[in-house]
Parts: sequence; structure tokens; C-alpha cells
Amino acid sequence: MIGNSRSPHTLALIDFGLSTSFCDIITKIHIPLREGKSLVGTTRSASINVHNGIEYSRRDDMESLAYILIYFMKGSLPWQNVPLINGQSLSTAVSEIKQSTPIEELCYDLPEEFGMFLQEVRALQFEEEPNYVKYREMVRNLFIKSGFVYNYKFDWEGHENDKAPEKEVHMLPLKNHYRSTKSRDSSLSNSYWDLSHNGGKKKHHHNPFRPQTLLQMSALNLLTLK
Repeated sequence: MIGNSRSPHTLALIDFGLSTSFCDIITKIHIPLREGKSLVGTTRSASINVHNGIEYSRRDDMESLAYILIYFMKGSLPWQNVPLINGQSLSTAVSEIKQSTPIEELCYDLPEEFGMFLQEVRALQFEEEPNYVKYREMVRNLFIKSGFVYNYKFDWEGHENDKAPEKEVHMLPLKNHYRSTKSRDSSLSNSYWDLSHNGGKKKHHHNPFRPQTLLQMSALNLLTLK
């Protein structure tokens, strides 16, 4: 929820009816990995592991966040309104598309940070703590590269957007494969954003990113709140 007139740039998270603790409140020990779990929540933004019946953990929240941000930026996701074939469940149909859609295709025409974020959180282990500081820094840097300023004048408040049009964010395509968890490190952005290898496919020519819609600007604004 957006704050009232006295605090219009304050966002409040609500509706935790489906939330659960990822560790024991007393011992602080992480909950055990269990399989055969039913999907609880919104199918559109559920993580691949959740579709596969694996217990929820922090990594799944991050993957869901990635899908929500991509939806904000593009206005739709490939697995929306998917037809059900031969009586398959919605969860199964959506899961198949999520797993078969390359990140470079899902994040086509978006700044590289979106694909980097999704790739990294998909590689997290069940008990691993997401690198929240790194993710926020990634988005803050994109915010600055896009020419925005920290003036707390957000698009939903009706203020004119303070964007320097001469500043642009140039994107590079992802390699069409996922890195293993073992090879995931701080040099991620320098290793798999490769223009020279494109799997024999025609290279796409990307245009510089310029937020054009309310949802696109909100996706950047929401993650850069101090």
C-alpha cells in the first residue's frame, strides 16, 4: 500500500496470510527441505522450485520478485493465459513454460540487470541467504544510469519525472544457458553477457532502455527506496 498524504513515498507491505517463517523462531535453525508440497499463492509468480513441489524458502521470494518486476516492465509474461492441454493443471502448464523459456528471451529488451538478477536467484541453494545488498546495489546503479535522481518524486504522486534523456542504458544479450551454482560469483556480470557466442542464432539489436510507462518507472522506483 502507498502511504497517505503525509507520507506518500512510504510503501507498506500487507496481507501476510500465506507467509511462513523460513527458520525456527527459537533455535534460528532453517526449516528442512521437503518435497511433495502443494503450490500456495499466485501461480503466475511462483518459482520453478515451488512448481516442482519443493518447500518454500527465501530464494523463492526473490524469484517471484523477478517475475513481478519483469511483468511491470513488459506488461505480460509468456505463461499468462496459457491453454490447458489434455486436462493438465494450470500449475503444470505454467511450470513447463517457465522452465523452457530462456532468460534472454524472457528479459528481451530489458536492461541486463533484470536477467542477471533472475539468473542469480534461480541458482540459490535452499538455505542460502540471498545477497540483498548486491541486488539493491544492482538496481540502484541502473536507476542512476537511467538518469533518475533521488528526489522522492515518484510517478504515482503525479510529479513530472526527473529523467535526463541523454543518459541511456545499453543492454547485452544473455548466453542461452544457465550457469551452475558452483560457478556463480561476483564476476557474474562479466562472464555470461557475451556478444560473441549466440548459439548460432541471429543476434538481436537492442534499443537503449527508456522507461515509457507507469509500471516501468515504478519497477525502478520501488527497488531504490532508501
